[in-house]
Amino acid sequence: MLAQSVQAVVDLIGVEAEVFAFDDDRVAQLDSNCHVQRWINVGTPRVDVEDLSSTPDGHLWLADIGDNNAVRTSIGLIELDPTSGAATSYPLVYPDGAHDAETLLIQSNGLPVIVTKDYLGASVVYTTAERQQVQDLSTASPTMLAKVGQLRFTPTLTSGGPVPMPELWLSPEAP
Repeated sequence: MLAQSVQAVVDLIGVEAEVFAFDDDRVAQLDSNCHVQRWINVGTPRVDVEDLSSTPDGHLWLADIGDNNAVRTSIGLIELDPTSGAATSYPLVYPDGAHDAETLLIQSNGLPVIVTKDYLGASVVYTTAERQQVQDLSTASPTMLAKVGQLRFTPTLTSGGPVPMPELWLSPEAP
């Protein structure tokens, strides 16, 4: 049972789909009815995985980017081969101090995009400073991130709310 599943990734391979979800220190491969078919242990240290993505080679990418207290000196991405279970960590660092992030998007060319969480201000959009793709990240030293945009949420008058509605801003250098 997935007691605390946060995100799921669907990899479309031909007409079949592979569905994965994560739960603390492991990833579940699910069938079409969302029943766990097998567990894959993530055998590498992590702090607070918040999101899951994939790349065309079928590898999963866990976003160890959570930091509710904004104290972490670095964050990271964890590449997981769902076939072998091999995991590799890639450290990342923000240029402007600690942030709490919730979202990892990986563009079709492999460029990672991380979005921070800020309910009262602007959530910030980051990518690798030198536009490294995930397959080019270093395991030896942290890869510097760069701010490329922001999302500002403004309250609405929705009943049961206020429900924030996003306004997106991207810099001219945004990917």
